[in-house]
Amino acid sequence: RAPPRPVRVLSIHSADAEAFAAAAAANGAADERRRQLAGAFGTDAKTHASMFASTAASEFSAPVLLLAKADPRFVEAVEAKLDLFLNSGERRYAFGEMPRSQRALVHEAARKYGVATSSYGDDPRRRVDLFRTDTQGWPPYRLSDAARADVSIEAAPVGGSAFVMRFEAVESADAVYSLLRPSGEDVTLVWTAWEDPRRARPTAGTATFMSKGAFEDARGRAGGGLRGAYRVLV
Repeated sequence: RAPPRPVRVLSIHSADAEAFAAAAAANGAADERRRQLAGAFGTDAKTHASMFASTAASEFSAPVLLLAKADPRFVEAVEAKLDLFLNSGERRYAFGEMPRSQRALVHEAARKYGVATSSYGDDPRRRVDLFRTDTQGWPPYRLSDAARADVSIEAAPVGGSAFVMRFEAVESADAVYSLLRPSGEDVTLVWTAWEDPRRARPTAGTATFMSKGAFEDARGRAGGGLRGAYRVLV
């Protein structure tokens, strides 16, 4: 009998995230582009990013925004590679294998750059490739800007389908994992509150499902919650 699949809990980092971030530190093209755009609006770069953050948030799906807020280092790594890809002579670049939620993030982040993407392979080794286009360029704002926006995911308009289940009064994280485990790659769990400063005991969280079927299956199993373990809001 195969062992049960573990539930993914963010943060998640791709194997080459640190390499992407290090390369981006030596590449100032994107920063220069943002400074130029800020100058056109008569602001500094920081104010410019803040001005457009809420607008940026409306252009990304709720699952991708949740992942970006939970794992900003992964977003920085992806955007660093996109910055370098635009400056390079490469026609194509292949990311390493990654789960579905991260692939969705890469697709949406690349779209803001005008870079084409396509997925290849079968899970769990499926990956995303980047392709150069004639319309690619540095955007005025990016996913990292949207993730810093002071808007709730619930209130933000989204560009794609979002199926969200919220957990409150969590007393057993293991019970939440057991509930979500059958959803496998179709769900991402983000803990949002903890009982202790060391974040060893979560008390609230949000599960975002990538398909309606997975969401409805989990909702059917969950009901209103499990007494003494968690309460569910949908």
